[in-house]
This record gives sequence, structure tokens and C-alpha cells, in this order.
Amino acid sequence: MVTPTLGNPELVEELLRSTVLAGRTAGVPWEHIVVDSTPGPAGQLLAQICRRHGASYLRGPDRVGAKRNLGARSAAYDIVAFVDSDCTVVPRFFTAHLAAYREQPDVGGVAGPTDLHGPDDTFALRALRRARQYRSWFERDLSWPRRYAEMGWSTTSNLSVRADVFRAVGGFDERTLTVVGGEDVDFGIRVRKAGHRIVTSPDAVVLHTTMTATRLGRVARRVFRYGQAEGWLCQRHPELTAPDYRNPFVIAAAAGVAGLVLFPRAPRARHAAVAALAVLAAREVASRHERGSGAVGVVHDSVCTGLDMVFDAGKVAAAVQQRRPGDLFRRFRYVQDQWFVAREDAR
Repeated sequence: MVTPTLGNPELVEELLRSTVLAGRTAGVPWEHIVVDSTPGPAGQLLAQICRRHGASYLRGPDRVGAKRNLGARSAAYDIVAFVDSDCTVVPRFFTAHLAAYREQPDVGGVAGPTDLHGPDDTFALRALRRARQYRSWFERDLSWPRRYAEMGWSTTSNLSVRADVFRAVGGFDERTLTVVGGEDVDFGIRVRKAGHRIVTSPDAVVLHTTMTATRLGRVARRVFRYGQAEGWLCQRHPELTAPDYRNPFVIAAAAGVAGLVLFPRAPRARHAAVAALAVLAAREVASRHERGSGAVGVVHDSVCTGLDMVFDAGKVAAAVQQRRPGDLFRRFRYVQDQWFVAREDAR
């Protein structure tokens, strides 16, 4: 197993405890490699925690994809599992992953479900669950292995691959726009394009803590990165995109240009972009609002709308960084019909 991390010593220790138990349950040789870029005493503490639980500790670069590549290159066994540092595994984790390979020897990878674990009633989490983009992460991506028998990609909170398949496709791309985000989607798609199947194992469960998603500022930065990641994915796999003309910043910019063209001498016309953005935000808040929820509901809906707009701003940033303005009118199709196969009992 390979785990990239930056900080989180308490969470890493919980993960290591759970993998030791899972290893004992499986009764087969296994290893856990932690790749860390934490500076100073906190990094030394992580190294001590790894030694205490029998895990290998490697110093690595900041980019998460590069950390996973370093860990996978150092792995000794034929199957490499990836689990994030803010997760723990159930005792049957290794057993369930290995069973899937034994049952279907031709598969290239196995994905398991990721269940959220921890406080679930904070304001930030309630807002996240209703935000358009982040809601898909909570309700869709993490639970896909219970819905699909085969997938086109999987989050690397719970994914294993054959080591030879990992090497054949070149591992994770280390040239992403952001330190983390999108590299797991891209990796899975390249595995499928190379002709290898990714099947699912509903019993190979990972528990993902919600403690890292309780502060709005931190969440907003993550959502912005996800917007950038989508822009990068549109550039990487343009054949997997679809038209999308909903980006509010693009609409606002068009309104601003129209205002300047139609009323070049009217000072207030220059504020058309800001006005258009405000109208779009207000309209979105109104569409979300539930009657009777009062002022608290309005605040809650406004935060949800704000998070969605932060994602859209990330896509704008990606278009600028990559000099691909056309990507502002495309969205990435995360579910590809040719690779996602529904379970018989989920249809």
C-alpha cells in the first residue's frame, strides 16, 4: 500500500493501525509505504510513527502524483494499493482486493467504496453536501464501487492496480496544474485506454474522515483546485468532454463587454459584469432556497452557491494557465458509458 501525505500525523497513525489489522486478517505478505513532504519536526514525527507500526517512510516531492509514483516504484509486490492519509481501512480491505484479482485474473485494477466517517453536522459539511460540484464527490465518486461492476477510473482513496499495469501506463502524471487534483481520474482513464479493466469490490471499504472538511476556507481552496483540475482534464482528454455554457464568470465577462460596446461613454456600463455576476448568484441562491428556512437558510444557500462559483473560478484559472479559452465552454464527462458498467443488483 502507498500513502502520500503532508502533515496529518494523527490521521496517518490511525491509518497505519488499521492496515496492520487488515494485514493480519489477510494472512499474506504486505507492506505500507508512506511518502511524505512534511518539513521540520512534524516530518520527523511522521517517520517515527511509521517505524512504530512497521511502515516504510520515504521523503518525496510535494505533488501527490509524484509521491504515489515514488512509492509504487519502491513497492516489492505485484499489486499496489493506494489509500489517502485521511482514511482508514476495514479489516477485510486486503482480503477483498485480493479476492477480486483471484476471481478475475485479467483485470488491471480494483476499486472499493469510500465511506465518510466522523462529524457530519457542521455548517461547512452541510453546505458542501448541497454545493453542485462537491456534492458529486460526496454522493457519487466515493460510492461508485457499490453502483458499478466496472469503472473508467477511481478515486485514489481506495484503488489497487497490478504493478506491471502501473508501469505500462507510466504511473500518475506529475505535470498537473495543481499539487493534487485530477491525477487519479487521468490515471484510471489511461489504464482503460490501454485495454485494462478496473473492477469493483464493495467489501473493500475505506473510511474517509470528515475532519479535513470542516473549515470553509480550506474547503474553498480545495474546490478551487478541483475546478483547475477539471480544466486540466479537459485539455488531457478532449474527447471526453461535452458542451457547457454555464460558467457565471464567462457570462459576466460577456455582459461587461456588451456593456462597453453598447454604452462606451456611460460610466455605469463598466459595472455590467459585476451586476451580471450578482444577478446570476442571486438567481442560483433563489433556486436552492427552501420555503420556510428563513435567514439561516438564505445564508446556507449563499455559501453553497459561493462554493460552486469558486469551482467555476478554478476553471477560469485553468483556461488562463493553459491558454485554452475554449475549455471554458466544455465540461468533463466523469462517467463514460463505454467503461462504467452498472451492477446487476443496482440497475
